[in-house]
Amino acid sequence: MFGADARVVLRALGTSWVHVSSAAGDFRYVRILEPGETLLLPDRPDLSLWTGNAGGLEIVVDGRALPPLGSDGRVVRDLPLDPESLLAHLQTRAR
Repeated sequence: MFGADARVVLRALGTSWVHVSSAAGDFRYVRILEPGETLLLPDRPDLSLWTGNAGGLEIVVDGRALPPLGSDGRVVRDLPLDPESLLAHLQTRAR
């Protein structure tokens, strides 16, 4: 949605409420993603995610899917969406 060069993509596996915002408050995106929908995020290091359905959302960074954020219906707040932090998280979970 925001650009084909997005490094971070949110993909809905199930119906998921998402709230993506910047620390400064100059970027905010809130909506419900339906299964199969994707959200291409702008390449910004200051974005964070809130979701009401961690199990229904997949985060893809540079084409690599992260492990699940949690179970269906689990709320996740203030997850940094900086690509480097997400990749570090992926490396940690792979060990």
